[in-house]
Amino acid sequence: MQVTALRPLQADANIASSSFVAAHAAWQLKSSHPAQTSVRATGSKNISVMSGSLLAASGAALSAAMWTASARRKASSRVVLAGLVKCKSGRVDNSPTGSLDFEVEPFPNCTFGGNITGYDLRTVLGDDAATRELRKKLASHRLLVFRGQHEFTGADHIALSEQLGSMDHGLHFAHPRAPDRRLLRVSNDKEEGFVQVGTSGWHVDGVMLRAPFSVQTMHFVSAIPGGDTLFLDLGELLEALAPDELDRIRRLWFLSGVGDNLGACNGQLSILPLVYEHPVTKRETMCFHLGGKYCLGWIKEEPPASGIAGFIGSLLGGGDDDYELFDVLQPLLTTGKTGQDPTGFSVLPPEPTLQALRDLIDRFGKKSKQRAIWRQEWASGDVAIIDNLALAHLPAPGTQASRDDEGLRLFHRTTMVDSGWVPRNARGADSVLLVA
Repeated sequence: MQVTALRPLQADANIASSSFVAAHAAWQLKSSHPAQTSVRATGSKNISVMSGSLLAASGAALSAAMWTASARRKASSRVVLAGLVKCKSGRVDNSPTGSLDFEVEPFPNCTFGGNITGYDLRTVLGDDAATRELRKKLASHRLLVFRGQHEFTGADHIALSEQLGSMDHGLHFAHPRAPDRRLLRVSNDKEEGFVQVGTSGWHVDGVMLRAPFSVQTMHFVSAIPGGDTLFLDLGELLEALAPDELDRIRRLWFLSGVGDNLGACNGQLSILPLVYEHPVTKRETMCFHLGGKYCLGWIKEEPPASGIAGFIGSLLGGGDDDYELFDVLQPLLTTGKTGQDPTGFSVLPPEPTLQALRDLIDRFGKKSKQRAIWRQEWASGDVAIIDNLALAHLPAPGTQASRDDEGLRLFHRTTMVDSGWVPRNARGADSVLLVA
């Protein structure tokens, strides 16, 4: 069935639940591409193949294999991330381009971002040429903050968002006071908007889909002191890794999902590469949500060189779970390229890897943090356009300050997808979305 108005997983979600293992309903592979192939999988319903590299597989077997392997694993591996090195930075030409008659004032000592003042963003509405130039500016700066947009309405916000991508992704949460259901209304007062949005950890938005949101926008109707947002350059994070560490995390897949009851196959499950190439800049970036309730676990690929030993070990060591897991995941996460596809998979619990990523961010030195992490102090009338694929973000604690103490914090957010693109890992394997 088509899933709409999806909710995030609850904090007590258990990926090893017996109800999930015992589920008989088949998951369906969903594609954002128009061409799909329907095939018969033994013991299950028809499933849709999302790309040419995918073969028939039972969604029920996939879920059972992953959760069973997770429940029975004898020991969990820990991803160790260390060895920060000094990162490169880049800055771009800020001169006016085409029909966009404004300059971007770069954030000081930061690898990304900039302010635009004295420009009415409504000028872009309905102008295809201006939109193309705006997207070029966004690719260069990754975060554009247009100041003083006090006349910007909800209708203007929707119009701008539709020019920047598709809003047809099913993850719209409508607050009663929102002027349009596609505007996520966020506040420090639950009567005015949703509270505690995104506060659980560094993240990119849209990890429950087959591809994260490509662009998001924020319009601050009312800002408060301390109600800031932190942004993180994900490319800088990757460039801080030693080669062996980078190779290790390139072989990880992030598992997430939304729905009323995933254990009963009611919802959708996403399998996204932790590291992939940005579709516009071609720079490697990352997809994660470090808030625990959004992560079901991780799939770890075993490199080709370990194939024989891993296979023999599974035969002699009684590794039925690992064999079943490989049998199910192999057609989903391989490309058919000789010598590149993994020879095995294992399922890791959420926390060790989540904590390793948190530690990596925390271990940035002072200079690196100044360059790669920006704390945006908002003002009423600000409109931000954000490259969600290049930057992770985290609301500061002050965003939840009491309205009685600090006043009303209120903004509208939109999120857009690029419907013609899906992330691929370093081997070229596509992300996967399963919907029941």
